[in-house]
Amino acid sequence: MSEINKKIRKIHNIPKRCKEQYLPVETRAGVPLKEAGLHYAGLSELVQGYCIGRPHPFPNHMVIFTRNGLGRLITEKREYLLRSGDLLVVSAGYRYLFEVAGSEWEITWCYLQPLPRWQFIGQRGIILEPTTLEPAVRCAMKAYIRDVRSLLDATATLQARLIVKYIELALRPSFQHKLRPADAQSSLKEQMELLWHKVRETPSAPWSLEMLAKEMKMSIETFQRHVKRLYGTTAWQRVIQLRMDHARYLLRYNDYPLDVIAEKVGYRDAYIFSTAFQRCVGVSPGRYRRQFR
Repeated sequence: MSEINKKIRKIHNIPKRCKEQYLPVETRAGVPLKEAGLHYAGLSELVQGYCIGRPHPFPNHMVIFTRNGLGRLITEKREYLLRSGDLLVVSAGYRYLFEVAGSEWEITWCYLQPLPRWQFIGQRGIILEPTTLEPAVRCAMKAYIRDVRSLLDATATLQARLIVKYIELALRPSFQHKLRPADAQSSLKEQMELLWHKVRETPSAPWSLEMLAKEMKMSIETFQRHVKRLYGTTAWQRVIQLRMDHARYLLRYNDYPLDVIAEKVGYRDAYIFSTAFQRCVGVSPGRYRRQFR
């Protein structure tokens, strides 16, 4: 037996200084996660000494996005170093051990049951490559945890769907040769959802049609055509709706004056914001706030 094989042993060592947040899946908002086979996931800030060993074939796919620091994966054949910006996918059926390789290791992670949705992973083995989608996955997970704790089931359910979409969007390119011909419209909509998530998380940004189209690497005309076909509305109406969703949240759960809320959702003054809010929601911001006080 090789020295590497000997390292793979049953071990569960989590130092007290580690910080971990787990996604509360067993909630009404967690249905999209359970349906996708994402039954265990979280955000972890790990320190030296952290080590998890699985000496028996693990039944689920493991996905780890490294945000910062350095981690190590040890399998029966070799070792892998996991650096900032890396995406690691380990297919179901592997024996392995993973640990902090430096002083710290910050990760976003999940386990996926081998359901039909993830059949493109199959028995491919181990994938380790750069990704740019870790911030989107992390942001959606944080928002999901926040909304579940705030009992906002509708928005938490939306975040749960986004988590699944972003993970799939990150994984599919790595296994592209395993896929049947992809549905181009589905792939385009996933990219669109990533854009709308960015708008949702930064509603105060000076968004314009030119900026949105540039994010999608399209001309304005092509971008508008795709948005209309996929969502039945215009791109700018979509931006307004996302801004007003955030405005409703601020009005309901905060005491900010209207001029502050206007600024937070991308309007230069309270009057313009109030006019847009009433047109979109059907009541004035003040009346909407009073409904929940």
